[in-house]
Amino acid sequence: MTEKVYKISGIKIPEINFGKIEYIEDEGDNVAVVSITDVCENDYCDYISSIKKEGFLLNNSNKIWQNTFEIYTSNEDALYTCFYPQSCEMRIVCEKNSAYLTYSDSPKDKECEILVTQIALETFGMSYVIRLTDGRFIIIDGGRELEPDADKIMRCLKKQSIDENIVIAAWIMTHAHEDHYPCFMIFMEKYRELVEIQKFIYNFPKYDENATWFVKALEKEIPLMKRMFKEIETLGVPVYKAHTGQIYKFKDVTFEVLSSTDDTFMTDKSTLNSTSIVTKMYAKGQTILWTADLEFDYTRFVERWREHLKSDLLQVPHHGFVGGTEEGYEYIRPSVCLAPIGREYCYELIDIFMKPTLYLMRMECVDEFYEGGEEVTVPVPYVSSPYKHKFIEEKIKEGHDTNGAKTWIFGNLNTSNPDDFKFTAVNTSISGTAEVYVHLKFEDPSYNIRSIKINVPTGRITKFDLTNSDDVEHDVPYYNPVSFAKMGLPENKEFVAQFKSSAPIVIYKKDNQPIYYK
Repeated sequence: MTEKVYKISGIKIPEINFGKIEYIEDEGDNVAVVSITDVCENDYCDYISSIKKEGFLLNNSNKIWQNTFEIYTSNEDALYTCFYPQSCEMRIVCEKNSAYLTYSDSPKDKECEILVTQIALETFGMSYVIRLTDGRFIIIDGGRELEPDADKIMRCLKKQSIDENIVIAAWIMTHAHEDHYPCFMIFMEKYRELVEIQKFIYNFPKYDENATWFVKALEKEIPLMKRMFKEIETLGVPVYKAHTGQIYKFKDVTFEVLSSTDDTFMTDKSTLNSTSIVTKMYAKGQTILWTADLEFDYTRFVERWREHLKSDLLQVPHHGFVGGTEEGYEYIRPSVCLAPIGREYCYELIDIFMKPTLYLMRMECVDEFYEGGEEVTVPVPYVSSPYKHKFIEEKIKEGHDTNGAKTWIFGNLNTSNPDDFKFTAVNTSISGTAEVYVHLKFEDPSYNIRSIKINVPTGRITKFDLTNSDDVEHDVPYYNPVSFAKMGLPENKEFVAQFKSSAPIVIYKKDNQPIYYK
């Protein structure tokens, strides 16, 4: 590697002559990040020596699992360095006037039970209230800019507060999506005088015209973000730009930052989900993994953390949409899941049709799965109830049944009647296209036809004629000796049509009821 890097975000750093520079990105707020891949431990150690020669002094060092995180300072400038041996990555975050160098917390001299509350929002979004052992609160996100949701947060704070003064120790904004942070603005409009906010933690990427792939993703968020920044500025309280490897302590509750914008510029997806701040919370001998909307497939999150992901409680990533992976869930192995999504979306429209989410729901370690249709509060430490697992499966079945069936069979059909090949399918879920395979069965099995394929798009009615190649595929899979294309239709023969779908759907035809569906 011969590329030279001398000044990042106004901070001079040594030349990088090893590995491969993956990206150099401006995060805004006088922060920039350099990511290097193909790095070994010796490369990292040698570069740290170079940093010290430039006059930077070690301010803090810690190891989280196998990953090394260090902070080097020169006056008020900070270099956050990290090394991920499993993924052979190194990160250098350059931050001028870093607030984290003077991080402090102001606990109360009180004692109470830790509570974690999942707020039931008007529509999908994310809003959590954590009551600390001293009666202060941490709010994670809050949801959309909807007055009823702001009211719900305030009701929770009032109900759980142990005295008249409501103190929010930190408001954490995980990422710049409208279903996560704008509720803060309307909350402040209504309740500014009733609460004290001590600090904010977030890391929203830069949004000006010089930004890279985030520009398109941030377009509609920019007005909201500017309002949020202005509102926070008027409060005059500390703001901490979250970086991976930082540790935030609130009395006897600790948060590790396991992922942030620092780590995710390499994705080519125009989505802000990958920039989510992911934290692991430690409290009273238990752990909670807050994943926000992180999409595991678009990052190296699981590869970087593996066994360290094991947690007692899990906030289900990206509302149970496209987020977690089966591999990731096997490392996390939670007992309790908190899914920031309403019941309809969870059990009827989306989540149960997402393979990784369904896998998570059915893991034997998962005793309880709380979707966000109703507010739920759990104490920490929390002892889950294994017998409740059966209710998860009951809700899955109910959700499938609501959408129809996966197998449909129609009889009393004849090849001489063109109308007997015309059907209508309805895909009521919004989780994706249902793949349907149709088998035609005759009294003489030598006429049987297998695997006529139909795609039934999400959330719509689809009409099709089994004999029309414009409506259906006649020669699938790749090798099918009894496909429609190869067999053709016999004349004047009775047959039965069997439909097998990848997702529950409804199939019907005029003047002919199915003889079976399940």
